[in-house]
Amino acid sequence: MPAPRPTLQKIEPILKEVIVLYQSAHKDITITAQFDETAPPLNLDREQIKRLFVNLLDNAVDAMNREGGLSLQSSYDQAQQKVRIEVADEGSGISPEDLDKLFLPYFSRKKTGTGLGLAIVHRIVIDHNGQIRAVPRQPKGTTFVVEFPV
Repeated sequence: MPAPRPTLQKIEPILKEVIVLYQSAHKDITITAQFDETAPPLNLDREQIKRLFVNLLDNAVDAMNREGGLSLQSSYDQAQQKVRIEVADEGSGISPEDLDKLFLPYFSRKKTGTGLGLAIVHRIVIDHNGQIRAVPRQPKGTTFVVEFPV
């Protein structure tokens, strides 16, 4: 991965750009988005952040067999000075024993792919001084929670 070249910018336009890509390419996926407009600008490398969310949405679309509901939500925690982005799908979910391996290079339960997508996502988040975790949803699906410091 190239070193990030961050500039101060809002994350919502990047997320909206990724959403537009998926809405036009995946007609059987319903995408809902809710953004906290009070979230301040962050130091971000636009292309890397775009890649991060493209990878997360690719995984979500695959987990839902290319149909279902997907949501993106941003929120600003002023007390902790963090912006949180949640990507939630209605897919098959992640087994509890796989949660701690998700971000390891070459780990995958897919029949195709390299197992590098979430490792790249993790690297981008870490390079931006952020955090990421996966949270199982009930009754099905997964939410990826990404947090960036302000």
